[in-house]
Amino acid sequence: MERTGQTCDLTGLVRLAKSGQPDAIEQLVDLYAPRLYGLLYRMTGSPADAEDLLQEAFIKMLRALPAYREDGRFEPWLFSIAANLARDWLRRQSRMAVAAAAGSQNDPETAAVSDQPAVEHRLLATEDADQLQQALADLSPAEREVLTLRFFSDLPFKEIAALLKVPLGTALARAHRALKHLREKMRPSQP
Repeated sequence: MERTGQTCDLTGLVRLAKSGQPDAIEQLVDLYAPRLYGLLYRMTGSPADAEDLLQEAFIKMLRALPAYREDGRFEPWLFSIAANLARDWLRRQSRMAVAAAAGSQNDPETAAVSDQPAVEHRLLATEDADQLQQALADLSPAEREVLTLRFFSDLPFKEIAALLKVPLGTALARAHRALKHLREKMRPSQP
């Protein structure tokens, strides 16, 4: 679909959704669910967590839709909702990992239990993800987010910079560094 034609159709669809028409809301969900899921999956590395965050993103969208200003920037607005949810999720995971590590140092039984989610996550990554997913997971969160928004969510760098609230040059530099790291990680190992 062309962006200009898509914007016109999208503007009407958003207006209908704002007025509470269920069919328009369903069409927005159908239109954006695959790309948002891809973004969330690549940011979290977990299909189940991505699905949960996807549902949460659409709930937030529905709650915020009446206040949305119709300025033709619905897609970046929606992707920022999803990206913010994923960032919050990553922060919570990081805090839980730190707390679990601190608790495991004091209690050997807790150590075995706290390692279980990490082991499960590695097994899921091995079973469900290909080499690219693993390489993406090894990137810094900022690098992974820029690449995910650009290549998996198909957003232009200008919109990515606005969404992340960074200068365009910063978004481009992060993408360049991330691609360089990906190339290094994807390079076949030499015997």
